[in-house]
Amino acid sequence: MQFIEAKDKNLAAVLSNNRYRVDSFQREYRWQRKQIEALISDLCLCFDKFYDANDTLENYENYGGYYMGPIVLCDDNKTLSIVDGQQRLTSFTLLLIYLNHAQKEHNLPKNEIKELDRYIYVNKSGKITLVINVDKRKDVIDHLFSNPSPSYSIESDNLDESVQNILDRYEDIKNLFPTEFNTPTKLPIFIEWILEKIILVEVKAYSMDNAF
Repeated sequence: MQFIEAKDKNLAAVLSNNRYRVDSFQREYRWQRKQIEALISDLCLCFDKFYDANDTLENYENYGGYYMGPIVLCDDNKTLSIVDGQQRLTSFTLLLIYLNHAQKEHNLPKNEIKELDRYIYVNKSGKITLVINVDKRKDVIDHLFSNPSPSYSIESDNLDESVQNILDRYEDIKNLFPTEFNTPTKLPIFIEWILEKIILVEVKAYSMDNAF
């Protein structure tokens, strides 16, 4: 009987065609500006080690990767539960939403535009949900994904810590993302690199006890 398995996966594989739940006993999304700033800085510094101004999209395959550490999941024959890693995966979701809007601002060839919605939403068993399937976050994620310059208000009696932090961190991403990366030549390569070369170790347990 297998209790735990671990394997390297790139970000695309982690977020594509999967549905994750965040159980009620798990903490809220609590990353602050300093964590988002560190993430963007680290990613951009690493990418620039490999990038050359003469590179084209296919050159990303020769780039090195960036290791993001482990995420811990529990597979209890239902949907996968995120035991550890939802802060990073939620933050990458917000970054991908921003990058989706950014790429649409440029007149890119069709073959250079990534369909990033497949890493935000999943259609399984005839049901479309968020990949990180938390019902109370769906409205705000839908709004951010649909609006390049979102303005989203929360009723004071319906204030949720995670939703507020999602809004604040998305605004941070907009302000912190380097303008020199948001060009029609560099941005498509960066997006491809993010999806294919960001590496996480997926640790999957088959009971919550083993996951913890």
